[in-house]
Amino acid sequence: MKKNNLIIFVIVPLISIFFFSCGKDLSRGQAEEAIVQKLNLPQSETTQFDVLFVEGDIPWNLTHISKQEENMLNNLSNKGLVTIQKIPHITNIPGPFGGSIGSQSWRTIKVELTNEGKQYLVRQNKDQYTVKICDITFGEVTGIQTQEQFKVAEVQYTLKRENPTPFAIEISQNPINRTATFSLYDDGWRIK
Repeated sequence: MKKNNLIIFVIVPLISIFFFSCGKDLSRGQAEEAIVQKLNLPQSETTQFDVLFVEGDIPWNLTHISKQEENMLNNLSNKGLVTIQKIPHITNIPGPFGGSIGSQSWRTIKVELTNEGKQYLVRQNKDQYTVKICDITFGEVTGIQTQEQFKVAEVQYTLKRENPTPFAIEISQNPINRTATFSLYDDGWRIK
């Protein structure tokens, strides 16, 4: 009888505590699965660039090309991803009493994707191209901090960039640090 009492009053509660405490812990695997599902990973990281630029003195409010944009376009052209067409324009400036008091000149710079570049095209409108530069994938769970009294867990994790495309000019290979909050419900942990 004493053995049965020992089993009932000591061992059964210890086993119950063990099983219930294991069920309440948020594992790294559970956190990763929930984060990947919520963020719909992997995702494509994209960049945008204009279809049309101008150089020189222009009579309209068009996008002037910066030195950085010009270098980027030349780099993409050298890789065979875009073609660049520079179209010169000259217009006379009318004088106050007729005739002309001078002229303005500028160049329109038209950018088009080549067949090689089009395989990375995500979206295009009349003003811009949106192209894929890499995939964003799940890295790792770096820590889980649980606040049991509030039934909340904060998960630190990383994302990483993989599979860079030729459009990926100077992308960081450093992990992207993020935080996710989870709440404990009667059926388990849920990401907010």
